[in-house]
Amino acid sequence: MRRLTPIPAVALLALLAAAPAFASINYVGQTDQGNDFNLRTDDAGVPERASYGWDMNCKGGGSLTNGGTVSRFPGADVNGMKSAGKYEAPIENRFVGVFKGKIRGNRASDTRFTGTFKVKVKVFKKSNGDLLTKCSTGIVRWSADRTTPVEPPGLPRAAEADLRLR
Repeated sequence: MRRLTPIPAVALLALLAAAPAFASINYVGQTDQGNDFNLRTDDAGVPERASYGWDMNCKGGGSLTNGGTVSRFPGADVNGMKSAGKYEAPIENRFVGVFKGKIRGNRASDTRFTGTFKVKVKVFKKSNGDLLTKCSTGIVRWSADRTTPVEPPGLPRAAEADLRLR
């Protein structure tokens, strides 16, 4: 009868740990309006998603406070990104907003991105479609710093002679 040689647990764990760890990199910061700004890059450092809060003043008085998320940056690379677009959204169930936004950002260092965004909106009455007001954030500056990476859990100690195959 042939006896099997035990495989050391350390060798098995080394094989499992050899797989590359792909993870997004997160950057957290603020706008010059004092709102949160979050940026996520892929594992290569290319921006792939940004979310941020904003405050805007409206003509004739009033204001809007909200935020946005951008998930596509055509032409983005490790040095930066930019995007622009339009969308429509309800406001307080009585109004409809037609929003236009622009965002751009550049890598300022290995651990920091900086940039600007601007959001404008035309607010219409939902009941009759009349234009109520126009609002804008103006140019808002933002910066975001890389968050501290989470350390992976430690590997268990080797079982050595305790591990046997039967």
